[in-house]
Amino acid sequence: MASKTNLVSIVGKQTIPNILLIKEFERKINKFIFITTNGSEEKNKTDDTIKASGINNNYIKINVPEDNIKKIEKILESNDFSDNERYIINLTGGTKMMAIAIYNFFSKWDSEIYYIPIGKNLYRRLHLSLNIEKMS
Repeated sequence: MASKTNLVSIVGKQTIPNILLIKEFERKINKFIFITTNGSEEKNKTDDTIKASGINNNYIKINVPEDNIKKIEKILESNDFSDNERYIINLTGGTKMMAIAIYNFFSKWDSEIYYIPIGKNLYRRLHLSLNIEKMS
């Protein structure tokens, strides 16, 4: 069983889909992880989302290129993700290349992956993996 649950949000032009999923799951979340780009950071999109969501200091930002799946995956691999943690992923923001890389990376972990269709009052769960392996 995962000891901690983290919410991974892809930062893009729209902040509302990230805020909606943060508010939906915030009580279950130990750490918020924002996958962002230089362009999003220049426009303060991550900071706007953090401020609007009322997140304190339990977040990190991971800066990736917006258009290179291999480089994005390499950057994700170099970060400190743990098999003992659960990940809720919001694929709604960012570029298609970011979404593909993040889906590929986190579908191997104990994760739930969501997408929020713009203009609709719902979210769709695309993937659910249960890490039940580690029994002694």
